[in-house]
Amino acid sequence: MAAYIPYTYAANLQLELSVSKDFGQGGQLEGSAEHAIRCLTRIRCSCYSFVAKEMASRLGLEEAEAIVRRGIRDFGRYLGGKMRLAAEARGLPLDVQNLSGWWYPSARAAARYSGTSAPSASMPHYSAHTYAPCPNMDAYGPLCPQKLAVAICEEIHLAIAKGFNPDIDVWHPALLPRGQNHCGFVFEMPFEAAQRAMDAALQQREILKAEGKPLAQDLHEPQPEGDPSDPAYAYVRYAPRHCHQYHFIANELARSLGTEETMRLLRAAARDWGTWRGEEMRREHLRRGWPLNVETFIRYYDDPAAGDAWVAENVELNEREHHRTVTKSAFATLFAEVGTGQYALPLYEDAIPAQATAYHPAVRVEILHLMERGDSVSEFHIWME
Repeated sequence: MAAYIPYTYAANLQLELSVSKDFGQGGQLEGSAEHAIRCLTRIRCSCYSFVAKEMASRLGLEEAEAIVRRGIRDFGRYLGGKMRLAAEARGLPLDVQNLSGWWYPSARAAARYSGTSAPSASMPHYSAHTYAPCPNMDAYGPLCPQKLAVAICEEIHLAIAKGFNPDIDVWHPALLPRGQNHCGFVFEMPFEAAQRAMDAALQQREILKAEGKPLAQDLHEPQPEGDPSDPAYAYVRYAPRHCHQYHFIANELARSLGTEETMRLLRAAARDWGTWRGEEMRREHLRRGWPLNVETFIRYYDDPAAGDAWVAENVELNEREHHRTVTKSAFATLFAEVGTGQYALPLYEDAIPAQATAYHPAVRVEILHLMERGDSVSEFHIWME
């Protein structure tokens, strides 16, 4: 396996520049599948870290941890439920082996793009995984309160498993956020429960066959990967991890604090998150001797273009000004799926202007239209005063 490359902006940019210098429809470097997943992983984990920091600061660590755990349980059950429905529709048994094969996104894709190890054992009732290092920790380690990093890792795997099949249990002999030198996950269910899952799947297959529905060729069929070289496919497969994790934590915050206080917290976190991203870009661009202007900011943005995952029109880009109209967005589609609504607004209205200003104090952002506001398109105007 290739040497692990940390999921940082500098490392991601270097990888992208070493492969291609083509520019995507919004002006950014056109990301490969691997680089799209690397960037989305970094964005998801750093976004969560800043929300977690703001929660801990305003609410105290104990209340913040309780809210995170509830939100992540909801998130995991939602993902596990989607996986369950997909597996049932193919006539697959809801056992540990199919849980691993149909992970969301698939365990194989996560391992391939993270440099982590493959499962050490996998049977219908048992699967064990060891990961070291972990791309999540590249953001959690320096940014997230340790207790809130531990909370997300302890909750998410168990919640997904229970959403897939309540008979599956998960335990963690080791976790990097706890200060141990690797992450270890064990997924197991009673052998008798695995047999019941197999019997139920065989009955389901007879029903699907009678209805003329497509069946999995193998009772432990791995999830179709699509084209692993297609960045749009990778983007759409991995973006839900960011959008849905953010949604379920925001939703639990709103239940606990109310809408107004939740929005204040999320906007403050988004501004800090955007500032951090802009400062990272600024430092790396200065190190490379690049001019700090609008064109460089857009072309080397920390979330690459990803083909058909989103569609930009009316693109204008020069040293001092940028404009684009987005008619299709993977993020907007995913936020609409779970009804995030106004809680997604800080990720645009607060984070992007803060990121631009941190990159260069003269850069300004105007978001003329936004699908997350209910508009039919998103329209961005960025310029230098």
